[in-house]
Amino acid sequence: MSINNESEISEDEWNVLSQLEKLKVLAVDAEDCKEKHVPQMVDRLLPPPSLQELYLRRYRHEILPKWINLKHLSSLQYLCLEDGDISNFEISSESDQDSNGTTWVLEGLCLKFMPNLILDWNVLLKDMPILRDGNGEGRGGDQSPRIHPRYFAYVPVPVRIT
Repeated sequence: MSINNESEISEDEWNVLSQLEKLKVLAVDAEDCKEKHVPQMVDRLLPPPSLQELYLRRYRHEILPKWINLKHLSSLQYLCLEDGDISNFEISSESDQDSNGTTWVLEGLCLKFMPNLILDWNVLLKDMPILRDGNGEGRGGDQSPRIHPRYFAYVPVPVRIT
């Protein structure tokens, strides 16, 4: 899905995405648009909770869309943020936890070409306990040698990790 300066989404179309109950993979490309209405349009999207993989490219806003949270994307297994201006990576499960202490089931995270991004790796691993590192080691005690190549945390330079 591409959203740019010329995109128009009617009121009737906003709910269509959330009704695609079998949708498992979604790619959103904001096409480097810096106009104020483009991040607002991306914020209004509401993918179904069944979504397992999400790719967000060229998103020129400092914070993630509001719907990238545990409450709305409880089945998300892979998140790829690429070539964006996001500086605040707050998808903490603490604020989204239900009474059972639910955490993200995210197994893979790719942060590619995110020069403004600052994140605390220890907090990230706490929020996403299943997340695997680039060496293929599990974070929940699982040392499985056979891991899908995309299910790991890939954080190339120049992301600043504290």
